[in-house]
Amino acid sequence: MVAVRLWGHLWSGQHIQVFCDNEAVVTVSISGRTKDPVLAQCLREIWFSTAQAHFKLRAVHLTSKDNRVADYLSRWHLSATYRDYLINNHLLEELKAEHLSPDVFDFVANL
Repeated sequence: MVAVRLWGHLWSGQHIQVFCDNEAVVTVSISGRTKDPVLAQCLREIWFSTAQAHFKLRAVHLTSKDNRVADYLSRWHLSATYRDYLINNHLLEELKAEHLSPDVFDFVANL
C-alpha cells in the first residue's frame, strides 16, 4: 500500500510485480477475499489506486530466506544484530533511505 502511494503515479500503463514474504497477504491479494476488515480496507485502497493510475499489480510469494535484505530491514529496530548483518555484508550500499510522513501509513476512509 505504501509503495502504491509513493510510486503508483509513476507506474501508469505498467504491470508491477511485488514480492512479499507474507504468504497470507499474497493469497488474499490474489483471491481478493479476506475476513479481516483492516486487510480488506488496504486491498480496496490498493485496487482503487491501481484503477486511478492505470496500472496492474501482482503479488508473488518470496520466502524470508530469499528476501533477506527486506526481512532484516523490517527488523532493523528490534536488534543491532539485524543492522550489523546488513552493514557488515554491504547490503545497504545500494539502498536509499526515505523519510516518510506517518500519514502515508493511514488508510483512506470508506473506499
